[in-house]
Amino acid sequence: VPGACPSAPAPPTELLAYVSGGTTFVVWDPPASGEAPTGYLVSVAGIGAFPVATRSISGPLPAGTHTIAVHAVGACGTSAPATFALTVP
Repeated sequence: VPGACPSAPAPPTELLAYVSGGTTFVVWDPPASGEAPTGYLVSVAGIGAFPVATRSISGPLPAGTHTIAVHAVGACGTSAPATFALTVP
């Protein structure tokens, strides 16, 4: 019989987003505490949400300032977001 879920994962840490050669890169470290994540959900305001299994994602973004949020996802739920504001030239 599975035990009760203690809580959702904590938010990812050390979130960093940067642009190189026209590609946007977003990287982060796993949560420092709580449930171990089984994946992550990366959201870019006005663009969409992207589920990923690894601790990074990359792709083009249009020029402007974008708010990027990364949630850790686990069997017990989804974390609060770690956020980063990135300006793409």
